[in-house]
Amino acid sequence: MSTFNYFSGLFGNNTTNSVTDIWNIYSNLGDYNTIKSGSYRKLLNAYYKKEDEDRTESFSNPANLNTADKKEFTEVKKTTDDLQKSAKTLLKKGESSVYNQEDRTALVSAVKNFISDYNRVIDKAGDSSDERVLSKTLSMVNNTKAYASSLEQIGINVKEDNTLSLDSEKLEASSMETVRNILQSSSSYIGQTMQKSAQIGAAAQNASAGTSMYGNTGSYTYQNFSSYYDTYL
Repeated sequence: MSTFNYFSGLFGNNTTNSVTDIWNIYSNLGDYNTIKSGSYRKLLNAYYKKEDEDRTESFSNPANLNTADKKEFTEVKKTTDDLQKSAKTLLKKGESSVYNQEDRTALVSAVKNFISDYNRVIDKAGDSSDERVLSKTLSMVNNTKAYASSLEQIGINVKEDNTLSLDSEKLEASSMETVRNILQSSSSYIGQTMQKSAQIGAAAQNASAGTSMYGNTGSYTYQNFSSYYDTYL
């Protein structure tokens, strides 16, 4: 497998224009410092392994994983499962929805749980030794940054280390319609985050099992999580 195909597969870039490919690779690599410096360093180290290394074998052979590796991936998977559960609470509709309660205590509590679980994913997955996990974590981080201004309207702030914090008073004072639009709608931040969390979890599970998410041509195997998200609505 060529190094170039490996890069293209990781970033989902299938163009045949080599100049464009190289430019996109460097652009995406530049974004990796948005996770954590330690993770960025690990990611670069993974990319600059000697070209003749058989990455497919190392990803597909569970014997190459030690106990610490397996523990790491198991912990990442657990944090993503927890995040999906807290996201499910914020997506729930009907009379028992946290948005239908006169008292906003349940809503504030649900958002706090979501933020706590989100931050744990950033902490665990952001320090992963697996570049697939890091790539999916970067996608979730960048998606959160895209929603930063909207989230700030309801008291959810994106910190410099890419974790979230909550201004409870601002959330309680926000219009419920605004809160619903940002957190509960079909295209909401919460819905997208749940999907991306599932992708991180899948990458960690594959890494733990020693299975590759790359095809024999070096292209990345895309997994569609839209049906997964639909089960929570």
